[in-house]
Amino acid sequence: TNHLPIVRGDSGLGLWRRIRAIPFLTVIENPVIDFREKKLMPELSGILNWSVEGARLFFEEGLEPSKSIMDASKRYREDSDLFLVWWLGRVEEIDPEITQQGLTRADAWIDFKEWHAAEFGEEVRGGLSARGLTKWVNDKNLREKKTSTSRWWLDVGLRPKPSKPVK
Repeated sequence: TNHLPIVRGDSGLGLWRRIRAIPFLTVIENPVIDFREKKLMPELSGILNWSVEGARLFFEEGLEPSKSIMDASKRYREDSDLFLVWWLGRVEEIDPEITQQGLTRADAWIDFKEWHAAEFGEEVRGGLSARGLTKWVNDKNLREKKTSTSRWWLDVGLRPKPSKPVK
């Protein structure tokens, strides 16, 4: 495919250790007509030998992905991480010397749902949840504050929403 599939929901390690994005960077400007007959068929026995040798090495040694494949896969994962995309666009660091405020889990989830609806024109679905967002943010090891009614991540807050143009 020319486009990578959209990955939504709780896409943890179980999914991403199985997915590899393979970059195809070569563009063939002037393809040879009858390539199969003119180029491949005369080399058929060599291609078969090369394939058999590759299979033998694979079964003996395994196959580690190249750096370019790992880099492309990492970019794909980051681009598919909706929590990350939301976080980078909507959350900012707050100077703890100026304020002791932070971001409540409830406010984060409400803002994520609103952002998602604005970005994709639909409600959150496919495994995305408040619990998943909480786990994702907790992996950042932010300082936390607990009260009897809510839980806060300190030193971060929501950016002001962009104002809509007046008509």
